[in-house]
Amino acid sequence: MLALFLSAALASVFDQDLGVVLSPGASPLTAKGIGAPTVVWDPDDQLFVMFFETKADASTAGGCAAGKWSIGAASSVDGVTWDVWDQPVVSPTPGTPYACVAAHPAAVYDNGQFHLWFKAEQGTAVVGTPAWGTTNYAGVGYATVDVRLDDKTSEIAAIDAQIDALEAARDQAVLDYSDTLVQYEADLTAQSDEFACLSTAPVCAPCTSSRLAASRTGFGTRTATRPFCQDFGFVVPSDLTLTTSGLYVYGSAVLAWDGGTCTKSRFFGVTSFSCTVAPGTSVTTRSSSLAVTNVGIGTVSGSVTLAANNVQDVSGLILSDLQTLLAYTSVPNITQTASRLPGWITRLNTMLNWLNTAPVTRTETGVVRTEAQALQALITSTATQVADLQDDRNALLAYVPGVDASVMSGVALQLNSTFGYPSVAKIGGDWVMMLQQYPDLYRASGTQPDAFTLDVAPVVTAGTVAWADTEVFEPSLYCADDPVFPYVSWLAGRTVVGGLFSTAGASDAISDDGLAWLLTTLADFTWTDNNDYRHFDVVADDTGELRMYWIKRVGGLNEVHLKSTTTTWVAADTRARVCP
Repeated sequence: MLALFLSAALASVFDQDLGVVLSPGASPLTAKGIGAPTVVWDPDDQLFVMFFETKADASTAGGCAAGKWSIGAASSVDGVTWDVWDQPVVSPTPGTPYACVAAHPAAVYDNGQFHLWFKAEQGTAVVGTPAWGTTNYAGVGYATVDVRLDDKTSEIAAIDAQIDALEAARDQAVLDYSDTLVQYEADLTAQSDEFACLSTAPVCAPCTSSRLAASRTGFGTRTATRPFCQDFGFVVPSDLTLTTSGLYVYGSAVLAWDGGTCTKSRFFGVTSFSCTVAPGTSVTTRSSSLAVTNVGIGTVSGSVTLAANNVQDVSGLILSDLQTLLAYTSVPNITQTASRLPGWITRLNTMLNWLNTAPVTRTETGVVRTEAQALQALITSTATQVADLQDDRNALLAYVPGVDASVMSGVALQLNSTFGYPSVAKIGGDWVMMLQQYPDLYRASGTQPDAFTLDVAPVVTAGTVAWADTEVFEPSLYCADDPVFPYVSWLAGRTVVGGLFSTAGASDAISDDGLAWLLTTLADFTWTDNNDYRHFDVVADDTGELRMYWIKRVGGLNEVHLKSTTTTWVAADTRARVCP
């Protein structure tokens, strides 16, 4: 199961010291110290998650000789700066395998799920005969964990930026269209005398005069009409032009307006003129007409020119609609602009139809309509996109951070003897665990993450190498990009002389199947202070660089330190403990 080779570590020496990354003062939860860190990269939330042990209660009540220990969690975007979740993930619970201790966590993130294993101790005051036995060391507990620790602030800010950009582009488009309307209004007003007083003109603009003319050949009546879109003021004329030719008996021309008429007639050459309103009187009207009647076979023609004598405001129809719309586009008021664009487009369509025969160009009106249609589409699409983004934003605002563990009632591996430091990796379709059963390292495996079987013989024994003469401990499994030896485990060892700590070291072991391991005879590093490297966890990236999170005891409390083989680390390149 074990072979030796004389070599330094396969990876570079941990020569980059990043110092303390998590101290007891980080949270009330960690006030009594932090131990046994295990760090996992969550590619879905783009976060590092650290599980760690922390002392919950120093009391030995209930047969808890070591006090009571919990497992906590922290999150980080870079693996250096950590935020501690203020509640324990797994707490000592009476009547469970972890009635006293939940410690030495190991974690794997696989298919969107955190799997957590931990050392479970139930103490010596066991009641009854639980399925996991009655000794203090119950075995390896197991839980699935829902971790929601990612900070949504940046995501919300990104959505806000998208909304701002969409709305800014829309607002600028509305302001640009406002400029189009200003120019169009000026052009329409400049052309008003040309088309505003034409029959059926959809434009309301000042009319300097209105000429009515009609002619009838043969028996009958012909009428010329002129509508006005606003009050048209004129002076009642003192005469109408009436001409006759050929054979006729009676001819007449009747000027009619709102509230009055003037009639000029000719009967066998005798002409008469009369009005219902005295000539010279100022009147206003919204329509006028001239009806010419012929009784005979000749021709009768009539005409009159009415000069405007009032001030006419530009209001109504297309210019009125334009000015109303312009008042909102110039702000811009998006709601009012959107509500008026459909009617405005209809008005432009009418204008275009009228311009087919009117003496003004169609080009500008067509451009104004095209831009209006494009603006309408932009406002609609922006509203849809913003609504979708707002839904996403509301979902982020409703996000409730938390860490929720579903802990199995029994143990994933029953071990009724002194043990610790489990480390787990998924190799192919199987789960492989390495742990210490004092003083050696053993392997356990299973097809499911909640059920392991322990090998009979150890895979690494104490005394195999000089730097691990008394015990080997703290395995740290991960996957390597090596076609021959794709599995790596860092491990530590101690030498105790006369009951006193002497020296310790750590190095890596490699394997081609996760069962047989090659261990280097030379330690990658050693230490002589028992307060150093009390626990550690090694993570690797796709380039073979390593990070080690390790525990140092300072002032009686543990804190997490970090050292690395590189000064740079791409979080997304962090390897999972899921091997092919």
